[in-house]
Amino acid sequence: MRTYLTLLLDNRRAKKDGSYPIIFRLTHLRKTTSIATGFSISEIFWDHQKGSIKRNYTRTESIAGLNTLLLKEEARANDILNKLSGQGKLNYLSIVEVKIWCKLCPFNFVNYLP
Repeated sequence: MRTYLTLLLDNRRAKKDGSYPIIFRLTHLRKTTSIATGFSISEIFWDHQKGSIKRNYTRTESIAGLNTLLLKEEARANDILNKLSGQGKLNYLSIVEVKIWCKLCPFNFVNYLP
């Protein structure tokens, strides 16, 4: 069974300031859960096709740095999933256990928050 990890803007519910959280959507054994990144932006600054922040976003000094950080975190979580799959453990884990494995190293967005 394939396990997927996708970076996306969670536009199901807006925060009080009108922004939406950026999350990782984890799908494992046909069940889904979200992993919060702790960062949120307005929907007009999110590129849905590329899964990244648009260049016209003004509330951070380095948009490229923030996008790179998001991609690094996605790659790190995918590496964990690949290692678990290679060891034959992934199919025996619940989605909660997979989420815990992916969250072992917390996200660090302190340098990018406005």
